[in-house]
Amino acid sequence: NLEKSEEIDENLIKEELYRLSSTSNEDEILEEVMGEYSSSEKIPNVMHFVSFGCRSFKPYNFLSWVSAFLFRKHFQVSIDQNISLEKPDLIILHTDCSPQTSLWHKFEELAGDKLKILPRTPPNSIWGKELTSVEHQSDITRLHILLKFGGIYLDDDVLILKSLDELRSKEIVLGEENYDALGMSD
Repeated sequence: NLEKSEEIDENLIKEELYRLSSTSNEDEILEEVMGEYSSSEKIPNVMHFVSFGCRSFKPYNFLSWVSAFLFRKHFQVSIDQNISLEKPDLIILHTDCSPQTSLWHKFEELAGDKLKILPRTPPNSIWGKELTSVEHQSDITRLHILLKFGGIYLDDDVLILKSLDELRSKEIVLGEENYDALGMSD
């Protein structure tokens, strides 16, 4: 429960979103890309990843991205049954430095035109407070993108083992990080 002094001020959030949007034309580019992917669901079938700083693209990152690209809508193993893959309409990497490894290039090849790489400058402050870590810059960027455009945000160490479609009809869905357990849902 929020105390009276801790209530969320939607106007302050809107003002800060506007400030973040007005620093460059990055949101205009994203709006153009996202405009092509309207959805009848509340949450668009668009996956967002945010990566700041030039870092390596490791095997577990590759597996995470592949699982995001090929998440299953129906998966029945039987000679008489078909396997139906429900792919996202679009996967967007928001970054200031694209990966340049052979695994990344394999993923680019697999994803084809479903993958868009959008240049994004890491924010340097939020509500006047300096953001000094790449993790906090990524946090602010992902919240900004989801609040303004919608979609699904994933860290690149998440493996999707079943469809996310049932979650897309909700207003908002948030995961809870737990360091001593594997997060699974039925």
